[in-house]
Formats: sequence, structure tokens, C-alpha cells
Amino acid sequence: ILPFGVRSQLETGDVSPGSEAGAPARPALMQKVLWTTVVSAIVFGLFYANYVNGWVTVDNVPFVPRFQGPMR
Repeated sequence: ILPFGVRSQLETGDVSPGSEAGAPARPALMQKVLWTTVVSAIVFGLFYANYVNGWVTVDNVPFVPRFQGPMR
């Protein structure tokens, strides 16, 4: 998320004295925090809804080995 849409000071032509030319000119960190929060809330909601409703379980995954109980 951090590098998306960021232009360096060198690209904008406004390098501040004493800073790295590759430093972001306007990082827009609050916007990135909001986007990350929204995306993570949606992903969490999908996982939680699956947990509550049982849409996809371990039994639906074909490559997971099944435990048959203790061997005698």
C-alpha cells in the first residue's frame, strides 16, 4: 500500500534541502491508513461470515488429510 501513487521529490522537482531526493513529496499516509483499514475490515468480515455460516470448511479442501482416530 505505501508505494502506490507516491511521487518522489525528484519527480516533482521540489527537493527540500537536507532530504533524500527519492523521499516522497506528498505521502498521503492518512489516506493509506483509511484504505488499509477498509480493505482489512472487508477481509475480516468475509472470514468471520465464513466461520459463522460454515460456507467453506476443512472437509471441503481435498488435499487436507483426514484424521481417523487412534490406530490400534
